[in-house]
Amino acid sequence: MKRSLFPLALLFFLALFPIAASAQSPLVGHYYIPEYYPTVEEAVGRLKNIQPMLMGAQDGTLRSVEADRFGIRFFWTVGQATVIPFDKLSRMRIFHNTAFQGPCPWFVAAKVSEEGDPPLVRTATKEAAQELYSIIASLTAAAGNPLDLRGNLGGSSDTPTKEALKNAGLKKQEGVVVNLVEIGGPSEKVGLKVGDVILSVNGHAIESYEHFEKKIWPSLDLSAEWFDLVIMRKGKKETVKIRTMPADQLPVPPKSLSFGKVPASGSGGKEPP
Repeated sequence: MKRSLFPLALLFFLALFPIAASAQSPLVGHYYIPEYYPTVEEAVGRLKNIQPMLMGAQDGTLRSVEADRFGIRFFWTVGQATVIPFDKLSRMRIFHNTAFQGPCPWFVAAKVSEEGDPPLVRTATKEAAQELYSIIASLTAAAGNPLDLRGNLGGSSDTPTKEALKNAGLKKQEGVVVNLVEIGGPSEKVGLKVGDVILSVNGHAIESYEHFEKKIWPSLDLSAEWFDLVIMRKGKKETVKIRTMPADQLPVPPKSLSFGKVPASGSGGKEPP
């Protein structure tokens, strides 16, 4: 079978997650906060309902799917299985490849490692992508590893290139450059744009992307409702105040959502695949 062009179009951003998009990119991120289903059985039932709307990165249709407390595994008629281990899953995003004319131009990408390509599952519609996101979020919560939904600004950033610094009006390496603004997210609502260089967050000056990721972001109160950003755009410094969903309004996994008690060692329980 001829290999799909879909994965080839994604190679330029699959090496990193968050996605390294640009203003001209056909990849459009969509902001979404998942809902939690009350039980594993309901989540799995909803997964069965959307199975005909799912595809793998190489155009394979879904042959079978397995889910347990260790993770979820999609087996395709073409290409390797898509495996998402729940204990390593830290984030998911929904994207639409607007330039792709074939089936299933929407997809859910999962961050499970700092290295390698993030696993992804394609869907036929935005609604199917949102439901798949909620299904996986429900199952990972049932496994005891719920996603941290706090501090979701609806975008991502990266190390500024020399061109990005020049376009922003900066002469030295500093800050982080916005490379993705999700439709419908808090960042889009306040007018943040791809190419903006963020100089500080809540009064903390950003020296580099590594400094931001390892020092500043972990020190912030992600439960806060407001984030104050100082940005540089085309030679002008601006202050942007982003309002996120308050922590007390974020969905909480129901207590009924569980895979059950994990068997004790030596009790004959199954080992992870």
